[in-house]
Amino acid sequence: MKRLLQITLVAFIMTGLTTVAFAQGQSDNASIGADATVIAQLDVTAGSSLNFGNVTPGVSSSVAYGSGGSFSITGGGGASIDLDFTLPANLTLGANNLPISFSTTDANWEDGNTSSGSNEFDPNAGTTITFPADGDMTVFIGGTVNPGAGQVAGTYTGNIVLTATYN
Repeated sequence: MKRLLQITLVAFIMTGLTTVAFAQGQSDNASIGADATVIAQLDVTAGSSLNFGNVTPGVSSSVAYGSGGSFSITGGGGASIDLDFTLPANLTLGANNLPISFSTTDANWEDGNTSSGSNEFDPNAGTTITFPADGDMTVFIGGTVNPGAGQVAGTYTGNIVLTATYN
């Protein structure tokens, strides 16, 4: 009887070891896909310049964004983008400065190339927008020059830079 008990115990141990060995060898796996959608590259193109025409010394002159400067932008429709301007404080003629300023409503963006005034923003602060679905838009800018009473005559120039960035 003692021998039968030993054989039974050895059989149970061997069965348990085999079961543990099988359990340790089990494995499973799954896979997922990886994908990315590349959106159209942003392209900012200079349009018309912000032209104040002839100004009189001592008299401020303003141009509204609807008849001011413009930029065309193409890119990925529906994407979020930041619009940021680098604006001059002065237009220059040699060592002479002509102050230029931009109000909080001197910029506007539109889907297409007509300025309806529905998307005004502060060009000093920039804005974040959802790019129009068709991937085409125009940004307009106006401003004010403030010539002094003794302003030196001549053509003053400066650069307005618009940067569009996906975010």
